[in-house]
Amino acid sequence: MANAAAADYGRRSNKISTKTLKIILLILVVALAALVAGIYISLSMRYQKQFFQGTKINQLDAGNKTPEQIQSIFASQADDYKIEITFRNNQTETITADQIDYQYVPDDSIQKLLESQNAVLWPKGYFTTTQYTVTTQTKYDEQKLTDAVMALPEMQDANMTAPTKTHVAFENGSFSVRDADQGSTLNKDTVVAAVKDAVSKSETSLSVNDVENAYASVTDDTDRNALQSEADLLNKYAAASITYTLPSGETQVLDGTTLMTWLDKDENGDYIKNDESWNAHIKQYVKDLAAKVNTVKSTRTFNATGVGAVQVRGGNYGYKVNQDAEIQQLTSELESGTVTTREPNYSSREVTTENGGFGSSYIEVDLSRQHMWVYQNGSVILESDVVSGKMTRDRYTPSGVFQLAYKEKDRDLKGEIDPSTGEPSYVSHVNNWMPFNGGIGFHDASWRSSFGGTIYINSGSHGCVNLPTSFAPKLYDVISKDMPIVVYYSQGCKFES
Repeated sequence: MANAAAADYGRRSNKISTKTLKIILLILVVALAALVAGIYISLSMRYQKQFFQGTKINQLDAGNKTPEQIQSIFASQADDYKIEITFRNNQTETITADQIDYQYVPDDSIQKLLESQNAVLWPKGYFTTTQYTVTTQTKYDEQKLTDAVMALPEMQDANMTAPTKTHVAFENGSFSVRDADQGSTLNKDTVVAAVKDAVSKSETSLSVNDVENAYASVTDDTDRNALQSEADLLNKYAAASITYTLPSGETQVLDGTTLMTWLDKDENGDYIKNDESWNAHIKQYVKDLAAKVNTVKSTRTFNATGVGAVQVRGGNYGYKVNQDAEIQQLTSELESGTVTTREPNYSSREVTTENGGFGSSYIEVDLSRQHMWVYQNGSVILESDVVSGKMTRDRYTPSGVFQLAYKEKDRDLKGEIDPSTGEPSYVSHVNNWMPFNGGIGFHDASWRSSFGGTIYINSGSHGCVNLPTSFAPKLYDVISKDMPIVVYYSQGCKFES
């Protein structure tokens, strides 16, 4: 009996324990469910004010952040805002927020994103990423932005280079063909508008190269072969060097240094040869050279026999540059890049540079004293009285320094044709004819019995210098083109002033 009672009690005890355990387990499950539900509800309520984990707004990690926190971050980012502007040649400039009063302007766009979020679905944030893009509202001072852009170095006119076509340029002492260059001239209004647009969109970089019409441009339609020919020609000019030896013993050099100044410049500032201007420079250069060198018709000081210094002006003796011949030769030499040392082309020249160009062998005629001297190697070898032109304006003998044109034996000298008879006004035969000034020259005058004195005043020649018949052949034998003929009035001439 006792054993049976004990067994019955054990069975009842096991039933109680199992029931109790189930109750406890149920309570625990209910409690855990309540806890989980409470946590879930709590988090659901939390995510009514915060964004889910895994949320990104404009690439910003917005998970577990409130709209206010996100706006604070955006405001901080605005304070650090800057935009990098890249120009040609990889020149980069930066404009910062503080230069333009750049600020973030809060609005309700982030709050609306939060409100569109179903808070009870917050667990999905741990498994997926949700990305949002909102337009952040910013503001800046437009005038300060304009001023900042206009102050950039690349926007200064002095730093801009104009676009150029393929052209001839002078570099490192020679000419070459330079390729077209679009330069760096900016359309300032276009650049300012592009930067404003980028800043308004909060963009952090802008390539001006990508902005339409930001740079001035040029269409290149040049003939490169023609330009190369031009460069080759200009290089010849740059290499040319003409060294002139002058009568004074000086030298005068015409080379690339001067020739460069004869070239014109195009709109790009590069050298070009303008034929009209170039030829005018050559002509002027030769004209100036002639003015420096020419002594024909110049006033000279002559040491007259028995008188001393007299001034003699005019005549045909001296240096005279043949300008046409010199222009032709110089033009050819420059075009071929000639390097040479030479004299100018002369149409006449002095026989010596000594004694003011008179040398030591010359013929002297004083028309006031009606006397002439022939000097050879500094000594008088011949002298004679003479009769010169009658002292009327149409017959007097002009003064000056002359050179023998030629000499001739047995010559008939003829006067002007008389319209009434068709015959010359006179015919005079001379044995020795030595012209030095057009139709004026030395000759024998067999029709005269006396020379010198004042005969010439009223009974002088038609301009020639009449010589005694015994003297004329002696002069004929010694006179030559190498002997300057100095003719002067030691007491002045009323027809020459």
